[in-house]
Amino acid sequence: MKYLLFVVFLISCSSLSENQVLVGSDSFSGGSYKGQQWSEDLKFKRVSWYSKAHLAYDSYISKFEPNGQFRSLITANDQAQINSCADILVTFNTSNFHRALRDSEMRELLKPQGFEVISVPGLVKNLKLHPDYTRLKLHMYRAMVFCSKGPVSMINLNLANYKDISLTL
Repeated sequence: MKYLLFVVFLISCSSLSENQVLVGSDSFSGGSYKGQQWSEDLKFKRVSWYSKAHLAYDSYISKFEPNGQFRSLITANDQAQINSCADILVTFNTSNFHRALRDSEMRELLKPQGFEVISVPGLVKNLKLHPDYTRLKLHMYRAMVFCSKGPVSMINLNLANYKDISLTL
């Protein structure tokens, strides 16, 4: 029996020698702003890149739906930046101090797909005030908001030596 457990342990550890990508989901549940409350969720897709057993890069990605209730968090000062966007992505990213990757890696992955980073500090601040921001421990992540001039239904997240990921938005 000891030998069987040892073999199972070795087999399970052998998969840790490879780079892996895990995809999951989470959300910000409901919200409120300026006396308005809503129950709609802001759904995030979470993509985590692991090198052996260490988290190399982690990203939460959400598309701001055109008629979504979370758009209420866009401030008047940010509205000019948002108006010209066909699609808006909100991301929270961290490289977890991995030297080969930077927190801004997402910018480099999305730029060739037609996304540009926009400065919307009011929206970012309002998202950081959401209770689920703390629950997900996103204070360790860098918030970035992306604008696409044309509609986008899928993004590709391809890092060298990792499995290519395509996410439907």
